[in-house]
Amino acid sequence: MPLNIFVSGDPGSVRATAEAVRQLATGVEDNATGWHQTRSRSEADWEGQAGDGFRAKAGTTARDADALDQLFLGINRALTAFADDLTTVKARMDQARQVGTGGGLKMMGSTLILEPGPMPLPPDENKRQQAAYKEARETIEQARRMEKTAHERLNAALKANANGLGHISSAGTWAQAAAAATSPAAMALAKAATVMDDRAVNATKGMFEKAAATGPAAVGGLWGSMTSAQRADLMDRYPHMVGNTNGIPSATRDVANRSILASQRQAISGKISALRNEMREDFERHGHSDTAKGKQINELSDALSGIDSLQGKLGTSADASNYYLLGIDSTAEHRGQAIIANGNPDHADNTMTLVPGTFSDLGDATDYVEQNDKVLDRANELSGGKNAAITWADYESPNHLLPNAAFSGYAENAHGDLSNFQEGLRVTHEGETPSHNTLVGHSYGSTVAGEAAANGGSHADDVVFLGSPGVGVDDASELGVPSDHVWAAKSESDVIDWTPSTNPLDWGPTVFGGTDHARYGVDPTDPTFGGQVMPTDPNGGHGDYWDKAPSRESMARIMTGTNGGGAAAP
Repeated sequence: MPLNIFVSGDPGSVRATAEAVRQLATGVEDNATGWHQTRSRSEADWEGQAGDGFRAKAGTTARDADALDQLFLGINRALTAFADDLTTVKARMDQARQVGTGGGLKMMGSTLILEPGPMPLPPDENKRQQAAYKEARETIEQARRMEKTAHERLNAALKANANGLGHISSAGTWAQAAAAATSPAAMALAKAATVMDDRAVNATKGMFEKAAATGPAAVGGLWGSMTSAQRADLMDRYPHMVGNTNGIPSATRDVANRSILASQRQAISGKISALRNEMREDFERHGHSDTAKGKQINELSDALSGIDSLQGKLGTSADASNYYLLGIDSTAEHRGQAIIANGNPDHADNTMTLVPGTFSDLGDATDYVEQNDKVLDRANELSGGKNAAITWADYESPNHLLPNAAFSGYAENAHGDLSNFQEGLRVTHEGETPSHNTLVGHSYGSTVAGEAAANGGSHADDVVFLGSPGVGVDDASELGVPSDHVWAAKSESDVIDWTPSTNPLDWGPTVFGGTDHARYGVDPTDPTFGGQVMPTDPNGGHGDYWDKAPSRESMARIMTGTNGGGAAAP
């Protein structure tokens, strides 16, 4: 399995905090010195009961300040030691990176060292990579043990210093103030606690955002190092960020996104009611209503219908239905977007991701899920078990075949997100053996999948194109996987070959011009493309690849790796 070298935490930031605490200690020490000096000087000039009372109070305050000074110094030492430990851990991780890359291993992003292979290697090269992988893994395991010990030492030191507060005589007064919730002291303490809590959450949020900008591997490493309290805070305050970030475990994303779905439904329902009231008031005042508001109501109603359909498919929980909601935005581009998995890809031996084409949105996402389910059912029969099928309707697809689908901007805007999602599947997968992943694009979705494979990487073992207008390249070798793992199917009855393009000069047998060259590159079913052609039913239409036995069987065999390495079995 890939080796993760991501380390959360910045030694420089920890040292800056340690220095700030040291300065607090210096200030408290000065304060204690002042109280000691004041108490001593009062002995000569202030006699009597009042003077004795002042000196008693001054002595207590001075001793409390001395104790607090020592606590601050203890925290400073603990933070400094933690920063030193983090520096060592990061250095060991960098050493593991150098060992891995020096031994011929590849990196995924900047934080994952990939295992040897998967292509057949010469014996000497295989031996070199295996030795590098073993040494890198041992170095990382040692670094992780050091990281764990560093956190344990820091927690113990902070706990010891926190317990030290109990020995400060004023602590009892603070406790009494806290017990009286309406007292000024209690409210001040509560406000300070809230501020500290917000700062802690924002610090965690900042680390999370930085990891998300780095990539799924960094997110996975950070999430694995977080405490349960930190994770709960992010889930509670920023569920959209957790639910839609690649590198977070699928079960966690599902919980976050289900809560988002419920809140979005409530918000959309409220917005529809508000717009209807506004239209009614407009009509009563002016004798007519704003047509733009009517259009907005229709769009929101479609989104609401899509949510209801999705909720019906998802059921009450993934445990009950086996469906996982890996992404959701009910009103994105006024049409909604979603990612739905049947089966948990983190535990699957084989995972297939389907990218729908033109017209796909939240309203018909469940239709594609049901199509995917047909392939998954057959895959389960072939492999006997742990498989997952994902519908990735998480991009703005063209809402019309013509003219919108004739423009490449939709695919260019989407392919990076698709590549990032596919990489996230690799990061969150559990087990010693990587899953066999297949990326499937249908219609315009094949263009998105092709752009992802050629540019950011498909992070898949096989790539499949169904009813494709072109995949952005002219040769299968440009897609980042071996050419014999690139598959394409196009039925003789598929209308994609008979719809004219927006340019009359290109009108002809194919949707985007030319018998050999589609709008987005060579037709992937053309022999010159260099991939494998899947069998199809000649009577199947553009959306029938899941309903016709030859193409459905082929997809299931490719997904499970049971196609024998040759043409998919009919």
